[in-house]
Amino acid sequence: MTVTNSVPMPFIAESSSSDFFSRSLRCCCAISSDMLLLRDLPSWAAFQPFSASRAYVLKGKVPNLWSMATVVVALGGSLLRPEVEGRQTWLQGMVEVIVSRVESGSKVALVVGGGAPAREGIELAKPFIEDVSHLDRIGIAATRLNATIVREALSEGGVAVSAKIPESIGEAVLELEKWDVVVMGGTEPGHTTDAVAIRLAIQSEAEKCVIATNVSRVYAEDPRHNPEAKSFDELTLSELQEIVGPPEHAEAGSSQVVDPVGVGEALEHGLNLDVLDGRDTEVINKSLQGENFEGTRVRG
Repeated sequence: MTVTNSVPMPFIAESSSSDFFSRSLRCCCAISSDMLLLRDLPSWAAFQPFSASRAYVLKGKVPNLWSMATVVVALGGSLLRPEVEGRQTWLQGMVEVIVSRVESGSKVALVVGGGAPAREGIELAKPFIEDVSHLDRIGIAATRLNATIVREALSEGGVAVSAKIPESIGEAVLELEKWDVVVMGGTEPGHTTDAVAIRLAIQSEAEKCVIATNVSRVYAEDPRHNPEAKSFDELTLSELQEIVGPPEHAEAGSSQVVDPVGVGEALEHGLNLDVLDGRDTEVINKSLQGENFEGTRVRG
C-alpha cells in the first residue's frame, strides 16, 4: 500500500447552491480590487441559496450587518386605497424610499394596515358575526393582502425582501435577521397593525417606529370633525397617550391616528415614534433619514 500525504478534495455537485455561490464569489474576487471574501459576508448570506445572497455580490459591496440600524414603518391601509389617484406612483415612490434606506445600511420592517377593504369586510359580516375576534380576523386577512401587494412591488424593484409575510412578531424578527426588508400585516385578533409595528420595533430593538397615516400630524381632536383642532409638532409619549386615550382594545374596524394600546407599549419601553402623512413618500424618506419632516415627533 502506498501512503501519501495528499488529501482528496471533496466532491461538490455543480447544482449545489452554496457551490454556485462560492464559484461566483471567487469570480468576483478575481476581477475586483475590493477582494470580496466569503469571510466578509454574514454566515446567513454565505450559506443561503444564491438568490438570497446575490444582492450583496452583484452590488459589489458588503453591508455591515453587525451595525445595521433597524426601523419599523406602519403603513396605514388607507394609503393603498384603490380609488386614490396616483396610487401606483405612491407605491413606486415607496419602493425608492426603501431602496435608498437599505443602501444606506439599514434594515426596514413594514407593517401594512387593512384600510377600506378591512372596514368594508367587517361591516359586511357584522350582522352575522357577534364574536369580535372573528371580525378581527377579517381585518387581518385584508392587512395581509395589502402587505403582499407592497412585498411584491419591493421584490420587483430589486429589494432583498423576505418572501414570507410573517404571521407573528417572532417570525418577523427572525426574518429580519436574514433579510434587509420584511413586510407583514396583522397578527392576531385584538392587535391593530399600529400595535404590531410598535411591538416589532421593541422586539427588534429598532431605533424608532414611523406611523405613516393619512393625516399630517397628531391633533388634539379629529381634524375631520373639528377643522380648528390644535396640531402638534412634538409630544411626549405620555402626552400622546392622553390624546388617544387609555391603552384598551378598540372595536374591530375602528381607526385612530395611533392605536392607544401601541402607544402604551411605546411609553413602557421608551420607543420613539414619528407620526406623519404617509401619502407623501418624501416625508417618510425624511423621517427615515433622520431629517426634519412635516409631522409629529413623539419622544419618551
